[in-house]
Amino acid sequence: MFAVDTLKLGIDTDTRRATFRTYLYCNCELKRLVRWSKEKVGRAPPVTRVHSMTLPTAADQAFIDGLVKAQGFVPVP
Repeated sequence: MFAVDTLKLGIDTDTRRATFRTYLYCNCELKRLVRWSKEKVGRAPPVTRVHSMTLPTAADQAFIDGLVKAQGFVPVP
């Protein structure tokens, strides 16, 4: 079998990061916009971080309504 140098493959030094935007609803009303990320560096376990939790704007509601309509549903008034 061949010896594999994990440092050359980037296994121990690579960084993987994903950012997300989540909408929180309560009683069919958009209450909060949460921005968070998940990051994994090398062989360490993934770390989740919440970056902000803000009140939604009219633009956020319009964005959600557009997604709902595009999927064939009727937006909640």
